[in-house]
Amino acid sequence: MRHLIYGFCILMVFFSCQKESILNDTPDLELVYSTPPVPVPDGTRFSANVAYDDHTNAVFDILMPESSQPVPLVVFIHGGGFVGGDKATIYKQNPDNIKTYLDNSIAFATINYQFRTSDPDSGIIVSLKDIKRCIQFIRYHASSFNIDKTRIACYGGSAGGGASIYLAFHPDMADITNEDPVLRESTRLTAAGHLTSQCSYDPVVVVGIFEAAGIDLSAIPDLKQSLAADYGLASFDQFYTNAEVIALRKELDMLGWMTVDDPEFFVSNGNPNVTPTIRSEAVHHPLHAKILIDKAASIGLPYVSNIPSMNIFAANNETISDFMIRKLK
Repeated sequence: MRHLIYGFCILMVFFSCQKESILNDTPDLELVYSTPPVPVPDGTRFSANVAYDDHTNAVFDILMPESSQPVPLVVFIHGGGFVGGDKATIYKQNPDNIKTYLDNSIAFATINYQFRTSDPDSGIIVSLKDIKRCIQFIRYHASSFNIDKTRIACYGGSAGGGASIYLAFHPDMADITNEDPVLRESTRLTAAGHLTSQCSYDPVVVVGIFEAAGIDLSAIPDLKQSLAADYGLASFDQFYTNAEVIALRKELDMLGWMTVDDPEFFVSNGNPNVTPTIRSEAVHHPLHAKILIDKAASIGLPYVSNIPSMNIFAANNETISDFMIRKLK
């Protein structure tokens, strides 16, 4: 009997070790550390141009605070209409915010991604797939970065803000049967920040929203053609007639994906509430922010909003960094 018990214990130890091995089989990344580009707390490690895929622009920078425990992560996604911009812009725009996160034991990453011009026939989905993969890559290698993979938030301006709510509102895009272990990771966020961005990347939805507000976007020269180019299309009419495009419109309608179980989000827009006359005024109009919070309020999803031109202000003057710290800590 004692031999049976002894044998059983050996088996239990063996399977326990096997299970631990399976859970910890993610290879460690060989990170190279360098001097941070902004002032940071003592002990902060900085690694630049970490590759998350095999093309030139698939890289990110990460600043990691000194901590004996895994820490939350804020990810900045730069703007530029999915045709330009760079991860380094945040170092000049908001270096104090980065230090504030690190002071609160929150890591900070800023990412690059392919532009839609790299595959004109596909449009902005090329950029969004890269951004999605980057979040999954960080989750897969969370131990290498000392990151708590259950506490990741994204924010950005313009294209970066739209991409953030795309991840926040979209059902989890983890592909648990994929041969690539990175793509098995979750895409869901703890919080998202939407700064002067669009409420939807479905042009038909956006045109309808502005029409309901008494604004005819077709009066803006070449706007519909440029919106078609975002999808790699030759004409706006294809949004109504091409079955594949109609399906892609649904995929890129962040507003349509929003449900009450999504994470709380921060939305801010400081632009004037006037009739737009050029594309940039239309895609950065405060109406986008108002539409987002109106839907959130109607379904009971928490949000923080700051839209001065509509006399809407964040409670207690909460800023994007205040919001992120509250949600992640």
